[in-house]
Amino acid sequence: MGFVDLILISLGAIVALVYVLKFIKLVKILFPKTWCPLSRSFFSSLGEWAVITGGTDGIGRAYAFELAKRGMNIVLISRTLEKLNKVAKEIEDDTGRSVKVIASDFTREDIYENIEDNLKGLDVGILVNNVGMLFSPIPCRFLDVENLDTVFVDRFSRGLQAEYGYKGVIIQALIIKTIPLWVLHSSVSQEKAIDYVKNRLS
Repeated sequence: MGFVDLILISLGAIVALVYVLKFIKLVKILFPKTWCPLSRSFFSSLGEWAVITGGTDGIGRAYAFELAKRGMNIVLISRTLEKLNKVAKEIEDDTGRSVKVIASDFTREDIYENIEDNLKGLDVGILVNNVGMLFSPIPCRFLDVENLDTVFVDRFSRGLQAEYGYKGVIIQALIIKTIPLWVLHSSVSQEKAIDYVKNRLS
């Protein structure tokens, strides 16, 4: 075997190795849970408490139960105190975790001091910003809402403050505003809220 043959074999091996590594990277992207599944203690390692807005129904409620099952204490923030107390009792009975409730109507401007006072001293690790609200009970075009961009940025920024402390933030988005790769296209089918949350947290 000559010197040229050795060079060609070496180059072929390097090229083959590069493609094998690219394939492994692709498999990791397509099946992330197979390669590095999250441990059940991962979420509680971020902090003791998870704050969930809109946590009395649907996806917010499912997040509350799943995060409590993973060892986190829960702060539920929603409008109706009666529903908050009912869900809090269910979570405490089901998981044995502590649950704190804050009744707040996010269509009002004067609620944030109360929320801040109730969260003082808590080691908040995760914020699930799941609250939904209408600016008016009368149907209207969103583009007609005064200063809609400013209102959105203001509310969204307040919700993201926890992220700056290197904590976890989960944000529900109705529409992804980008053109993703074909493997990342969103589906129009709907999962049950509890199945959606279990799949995203595991």
